[in-house]
Amino acid sequence: MLALHLTFGLTLWGFVGPSMLFTFGCALVTGAGAGGAMEPFGDSSGTAAAMFGAMEFGGSALIGSFVMLWPVRNTLPLAIEVLITSTLSISLLLLYRKYKNH
Repeated sequence: MLALHLTFGLTLWGFVGPSMLFTFGCALVTGAGAGGAMEPFGDSSGTAAAMFGAMEFGGSALIGSFVMLWPVRNTLPLAIEVLITSTLSISLLLLYRKYKNH
């Protein structure tokens, strides 16, 4: 999205195309993420599912509210937000794996 914006400016497909890819990726990961989040809580999986949903929607609300502080005149706020949250997610996953193996 960032490359398309810097190359072509604000276009419909420069926004919709990458957004479709982000949404597809999220749809693939959400089920596995929910299952992994509830795995350690077999006896209280309903509570774990509720907490996972609250964190998911609460986090989305916070990030979305922060991004909407700037006027939407181009796709840069969304592109930067996706880069930041993707980098943060991958970093947290790698950190988790590092400490899980020790």
